[in-house]
Amino acid sequence: MRLRQLNVGCFGGGTGLPSLIGGLKHNPWLQVHAVVTMFDSGGSSGTLRDQLGVLP
Repeated sequence: MRLRQLNVGCFGGGTGLPSLIGGLKHNPWLQVHAVVTMFDSGGSSGTLRDQLGVLP
């Protein structure tokens, strides 16, 4: 009997997405896909941007 997989899409970024995908990838019934966003809150890279005038 062939196992049918459920497609799961995960959208996000930061520290939460790797934790979520790490838990889902061990499930044989799921085919996990991820779209990772590249947003910056302006923390340390914001300081570099302001001081150096470049995008990090």
